[in-house]
Amino acid sequence: MLKSLTFEVFGDVQGVNFRHYAREKAKQLKLVGYCRNTESGSVAGKVQGSPSAVEEYKKFLRYEGSPVSTVHDAKFKEEDLPNGQLEYKSFRVTH
Repeated sequence: MLKSLTFEVFGDVQGVNFRHYAREKAKQLKLVGYCRNTESGSVAGKVQGSPSAVEEYKKFLRYEGSPVSTVHDAKFKEEDLPNGQLEYKSFRVTH
């Protein structure tokens, strides 16, 4: 069963290449979806893929990020994908 993870990461995560590193990690883990900056200063998005890849991505978002980011908190909502259908074809950064 494929998983879907909606996330929002809080802290010093804008203007520090966080989204770039998030995209590269998603590609490495073969995840699809997106991430974007929010008006409140967080980074939010959604990824989809294998359960193990989604779990590793959660750890990356919470504990790694970019070399100069500081994550204070991360919120996650994980769901099974109905019928195993991915909503996205790739991972992209939006603004």
